[in-house]
Amino acid sequence: MAARLNIFWQLSLLLGALAQNTVVEKSTLTEPAAIMKTMLTVKTTPETGTKLKAEFTPNPDTTPEDDILKKVEVTLKEKILSKLMKQKLMQHLPCSDDICCPYPYTQVLDECFYLSSHSLKWHEARIHCQGMHGDLASPKHIYALKSYIMTKAGLLNVYVGGKKNHPGYREWTWVDGRKIHISEWAHGEPNNFMERELCTNLEMEKYPMLNDDSCRKSRRFICQYYPNINE
Repeated sequence: MAARLNIFWQLSLLLGALAQNTVVEKSTLTEPAAIMKTMLTVKTTPETGTKLKAEFTPNPDTTPEDDILKKVEVTLKEKILSKLMKQKLMQHLPCSDDICCPYPYTQVLDECFYLSSHSLKWHEARIHCQGMHGDLASPKHIYALKSYIMTKAGLLNVYVGGKKNHPGYREWTWVDGRKIHISEWAHGEPNNFMERELCTNLEMEKYPMLNDDSCRKSRRFICQYYPNINE
């Protein structure tokens, strides 16, 4: 029983070290050597970057262990490999604090945006964004988004995710459900020219820059990443 408790203590040592992102050397493990040879290494060099490795090999000098211990070994292996895979993935994501923008999105304050390189109609653009685990942009910080667009493409007019569900409605909303604030509209907008402007674009030369627009024009567009969409 004491040996069994010591084994589980050693396994918890591995998990604890893993949670702290530390290196567990073979010499740290004493009793588990009688059960299995375990090694977890994390090495970083300027030439090769980070190398992560977890090895589990049975000790040929011992008899087969009971089902409980085997399940613990499998669970431990899965936890460590999952942790290492996540660490490796996060190295290639542009992250800041709790915000991670997957490729090809770019972080702008606490949101993730993508500026298209091609032009589509508004509804086509929305389908395209939804295929990228996002939607047409519903920016919380519209001036930060303007700065991003102007840095990338200058005075470019682009579709965003504002819409009017019916020509007779007076209320405009973003595709995420929020109401569009009156302060975000360009001077004289929305004017719903000829009762055909049910979508929105950003006109960089205006201040503020939100404008109602026809949904049938082909424009470049801004997608916004939403982590839980399409899952």
